[in-house]
Amino acid sequence: RSSDLARGQRSSLNDYQTSKGVVLMHLLHGTSTLNGEMHNSVEGCAAQCNHLGDCRAFNYNWKSKGCQFLPWTQHSTNIQLDGNIHFDLYQKKDYVRNCIMGNGVSYRGTKSKTVKGKTCQEWRLKFPHDHRYFPDEKNGLEKNYCRNPNRDVGGPWCYTTDQTVRHQYCGIEKCEEAVCLLCNGDDYRGFVDHTESGRECQRWDLQTPHTHSYQPDRKS
Repeated sequence: RSSDLARGQRSSLNDYQTSKGVVLMHLLHGTSTLNGEMHNSVEGCAAQCNHLGDCRAFNYNWKSKGCQFLPWTQHSTNIQLDGNIHFDLYQKKDYVRNCIMGNGVSYRGTKSKTVKGKTCQEWRLKFPHDHRYFPDEKNGLEKNYCRNPNRDVGGPWCYTTDQTVRHQYCGIEKCEEAVCLLCNGDDYRGFVDHTESGRECQRWDLQTPHTHSYQPDRKS
Protein backbone atom coordinates (compact mmCIF):
# COMPACT_ATOMS: atom_id res chain seq x y z
CA ARG A 1 0.00 0.00 0.00
CA SER A 2 2.49 2.54 -1.18
CA SER A 3 1.94 6.26 -1.27
CA ASP A 4 1.55 8.33 -4.44
CA LEU A 5 2.87 11.44 -2.67
CA ALA A 6 6.03 13.36 -3.21
CA ARG A 7 7.99 13.94 -0.03
CA GLY A 8 6.44 16.68 2.10
CA GLN A 9 3.13 16.73 0.20
CA ARG A 10 -0.02 16.51 2.31
CA SER A 11 -2.06 13.34 1.81
CA SER A 12 -5.78 13.62 0.97
CA LEU A 13 -6.19 10.57 3.20
CA ASN A 14 -5.63 12.85 6.20
CA ASP A 15 -9.23 13.97 5.75
CA TYR A 16 -10.57 10.44 6.30
CA GLN A 17 -11.25 8.05 9.14
CA THR A 18 -10.51 4.44 8.17
CA SER A 19 -12.42 1.30 9.15
CA LYS A 20 -10.52 -1.85 8.18
CA GLY A 21 -12.30 -4.85 6.64
CA VAL A 22 -15.63 -3.02 6.44
CA VAL A 23 -17.95 -1.99 3.61
CA LEU A 24 -20.70 0.63 3.96
CA MET A 25 -24.07 -0.57 2.65
CA HIS A 26 -27.32 1.34 2.14
CA LEU A 27 -30.33 -0.83 2.99
CA LEU A 28 -32.36 0.66 0.11
CA HIS A 29 -29.64 1.20 -2.50
CA GLY A 30 -27.02 -1.44 -1.62
CA THR A 31 -23.58 -0.22 -2.67
CA SER A 32 -25.07 2.16 -5.24
CA THR A 33 -22.43 4.83 -5.81
CA LEU A 34 -22.04 8.31 -7.30
CA ASN A 35 -19.96 7.22 -10.31
CA GLY A 36 -19.80 3.42 -10.26
CA GLU A 37 -16.50 1.82 -9.25
CA MET A 38 -13.50 3.95 -10.17
CA HIS A 39 -10.10 2.27 -10.52
CA ASN A 40 -7.42 4.22 -8.72
CA SER A 41 -5.02 4.06 -5.80
CA VAL A 42 -6.50 4.73 -2.37
CA GLU A 43 -4.69 8.10 -2.38
CA GLY A 44 -6.22 8.93 -5.75
CA CYS A 45 -9.69 7.94 -4.56
CA ALA A 46 -9.38 10.20 -1.52
CA ALA A 47 -8.38 13.13 -3.74
CA GLN A 48 -11.28 12.43 -6.14
CA CYS A 49 -13.80 12.20 -3.31
CA ASN A 50 -12.59 15.55 -1.98
CA HIS A 51 -13.39 17.15 -5.34
CA LEU A 52 -16.89 15.68 -5.56
CA GLY A 53 -19.33 17.97 -3.79
CA ASP A 54 -21.60 15.19 -2.52
CA CYS A 55 -18.98 12.52 -1.74
CA ARG A 56 -18.75 11.81 1.99
CA ALA A 57 -17.09 8.41 2.02
CA PHE A 58 -15.79 5.65 -0.20
CA ASN A 59 -15.43 1.89 -0.01
CA TYR A 60 -12.00 0.82 -1.29
CA ASN A 61 -11.67 -2.63 -2.84
CA TRP A 62 -8.06 -3.77 -2.41
CA LYS A 63 -8.67 -6.77 -4.69
CA SER A 64 -9.81 -4.77 -7.73
CA LYS A 65 -7.96 -1.55 -6.75
CA GLY A 66 -11.14 0.46 -7.11
CA CYS A 67 -13.33 2.74 -5.01
CA GLN A 68 -17.03 3.30 -4.66
CA PHE A 69 -17.86 6.94 -3.88
CA LEU A 70 -20.74 7.32 -1.42
CA PRO A 71 -23.02 10.28 -0.61
CA TRP A 72 -23.61 8.99 2.95
CA THR A 73 -21.75 7.87 6.08
CA GLN A 74 -22.36 5.40 8.89
CA HIS A 75 -24.47 8.08 10.64
CA SER A 76 -26.92 8.39 7.73
CA THR A 77 -30.30 6.64 7.85
CA ASN A 78 -30.85 3.13 6.42
CA ILE A 79 -27.14 2.30 6.64
CA GLN A 80 -25.33 -0.80 7.80
CA LEU A 81 -21.67 -1.81 8.06
CA ASP A 82 -20.78 -5.26 6.71
CA GLY A 83 -17.53 -7.09 7.22
CA ASN A 84 -15.52 -7.79 4.05
CA ILE A 85 -11.83 -8.66 4.07
CA HIS A 86 -11.32 -7.14 0.61
CA PHE A 87 -12.59 -3.69 1.59
CA ASP A 88 -11.66 -0.75 3.79
CA LEU A 89 -14.09 2.09 4.44
CA TYR A 90 -12.88 5.70 4.31
CA GLN A 91 -15.23 8.35 5.74
CA LYS A 92 -14.59 12.09 5.87
CA LYS A 93 -13.68 12.93 9.45
CA ASP A 94 -15.79 16.07 9.54
CA TYR A 95 -18.94 14.00 8.89
CA VAL A 96 -18.34 11.25 11.46
CA ARG A 97 -16.74 13.07 14.39
CA ASN A 98 -19.03 13.92 17.29
CA CYS A 99 -16.53 16.52 18.49
CA ILE A 100 -14.98 19.57 16.85
CA MET A 101 -11.48 20.62 15.92
CA GLY A 102 -10.65 24.26 16.60
CA ASN A 103 -13.73 26.46 16.27
CA GLY A 104 -15.69 23.75 14.43
CA VAL A 105 -15.96 25.57 11.11
CA SER A 106 -15.49 22.24 9.30
CA TYR A 107 -17.97 20.32 11.49
CA ARG A 108 -20.49 18.36 9.39
CA GLY A 109 -22.13 16.26 12.09
CA THR A 110 -25.85 15.85 12.74
CA LYS A 111 -26.43 17.56 16.08
CA SER A 112 -29.57 19.68 15.77
CA LYS A 113 -30.24 20.97 19.28
CA THR A 114 -28.59 23.83 21.11
CA VAL A 115 -26.73 23.60 24.39
CA LYS A 116 -29.96 24.59 26.15
CA GLY A 117 -32.10 22.03 24.30
CA LYS A 118 -33.67 24.29 21.67
CA THR A 119 -34.45 22.66 18.30
CA CYS A 120 -32.51 24.21 15.44
CA GLN A 121 -34.26 25.96 12.55
CA GLU A 122 -33.57 24.58 9.08
CA TRP A 123 -30.98 26.68 7.25
CA ARG A 124 -33.13 26.81 4.09
CA LEU A 125 -35.99 28.44 6.02
CA LYS A 126 -36.33 32.12 6.91
CA PHE A 127 -38.92 31.57 9.64
CA PRO A 128 -39.20 32.09 12.54
CA HIS A 129 -35.86 33.90 12.08
CA ASP A 130 -34.79 35.63 8.89
CA HIS A 131 -31.07 35.40 8.08
CA ARG A 132 -28.49 35.83 5.31
CA TYR A 133 -27.30 32.21 5.00
CA PHE A 134 -28.38 29.80 2.28
CA PRO A 135 -27.31 26.15 1.78
CA ASP A 136 -25.04 25.22 -1.11
CA GLU A 137 -22.73 22.30 -1.99
CA LYS A 138 -19.73 23.73 -0.17
CA ASN A 139 -20.93 25.45 3.01
CA GLY A 140 -22.49 22.38 4.67
CA LEU A 141 -25.65 24.19 5.78
CA GLU A 142 -27.67 20.99 5.68
CA LYS A 143 -31.13 20.46 7.19
CA ASN A 144 -31.14 21.96 10.70
CA TYR A 145 -27.71 20.77 11.79
CA CYS A 146 -25.41 22.89 13.95
CA ARG A 147 -22.80 24.71 11.86
CA ASN A 148 -20.33 27.60 12.09
CA PRO A 149 -20.61 29.50 8.78
CA ASN A 150 -19.21 32.74 10.20
CA ARG A 151 -16.21 31.19 12.01
CA ASP A 152 -17.58 32.15 15.41
CA VAL A 153 -14.99 31.54 18.15
CA GLY A 154 -17.76 29.97 20.25
CA GLY A 155 -18.11 27.06 17.83
CA PRO A 156 -21.10 25.64 15.90
CA TRP A 157 -24.47 27.27 16.49
CA CYS A 158 -27.90 27.53 14.87
CA TYR A 159 -31.02 29.64 14.65
CA THR A 160 -33.72 28.12 16.83
CA THR A 161 -37.38 27.30 16.20
CA ASP A 162 -38.26 29.35 19.29
CA GLN A 163 -39.47 32.78 18.15
CA THR A 164 -38.11 34.35 21.34
CA VAL A 165 -34.57 32.95 20.95
CA ARG A 166 -32.87 33.88 17.67
CA HIS A 167 -29.75 31.70 17.92
CA GLN A 168 -27.68 29.69 20.38
CA TYR A 169 -24.44 27.74 20.49
CA CYS A 170 -24.70 23.97 20.28
CA GLY A 171 -22.11 23.19 22.94
CA ILE A 172 -20.26 20.56 20.89
CA GLU A 173 -17.19 19.37 22.76
CA LYS A 174 -13.71 19.91 21.37
CA CYS A 175 -11.99 16.68 20.37
CA GLU A 176 -8.98 17.36 22.58
CA GLU A 177 -11.34 17.63 25.58
CA ALA A 178 -13.69 14.77 24.67
CA VAL A 179 -11.54 11.90 26.00
CA CYS A 180 -9.60 11.68 29.22
CA LEU A 181 -6.14 10.11 29.09
CA LEU A 182 -5.27 7.49 31.68
CA CYS A 183 -1.63 6.87 32.61
CA ASN A 184 0.45 7.37 29.45
CA GLY A 185 -2.50 7.27 27.04
CA ASP A 186 -1.62 3.92 25.42
CA ASP A 187 -5.33 3.03 25.23
CA TYR A 188 -6.36 6.39 23.70
CA ARG A 189 -8.67 5.97 20.68
CA GLY A 190 -9.87 9.56 20.20
CA PHE A 191 -9.93 11.75 17.10
CA VAL A 192 -7.33 14.43 17.77
CA ASP A 193 -5.14 14.64 14.66
CA HIS A 194 -3.08 17.77 15.35
CA THR A 195 -0.21 18.26 17.78
CA GLU A 196 -0.22 20.76 20.65
CA SER A 197 1.64 23.22 18.42
CA GLY A 198 -0.98 22.86 15.65
CA ARG A 199 0.87 20.59 13.20
CA GLU A 200 -1.26 18.01 11.40
CA CYS A 201 -0.38 14.41 12.27
CA GLN A 202 0.84 11.98 9.61
CA ARG A 203 -1.41 8.96 9.09
CA TRP A 204 -0.08 5.73 10.60
CA ASP A 205 -0.73 3.87 7.32
CA LEU A 206 1.51 6.24 5.32
CA GLN A 207 5.29 6.28 5.07
CA THR A 208 5.62 9.89 3.94
CA PRO A 209 6.91 12.39 4.87
CA HIS A 210 8.34 10.18 7.66
CA THR A 211 9.09 6.46 7.41
CA HIS A 212 8.43 4.34 10.50
CA SER A 213 7.97 0.74 11.66
CA TYR A 214 4.36 1.02 12.89
CA GLN A 215 1.51 -0.47 10.85
CA PRO A 216 -2.18 -0.31 11.76
CA ASP A 217 -3.90 -3.69 11.87
CA ARG A 218 -7.58 -4.50 11.61
CA LYS A 219 -7.96 -4.62 15.39
CA SER A 220 -6.42 -1.24 16.14
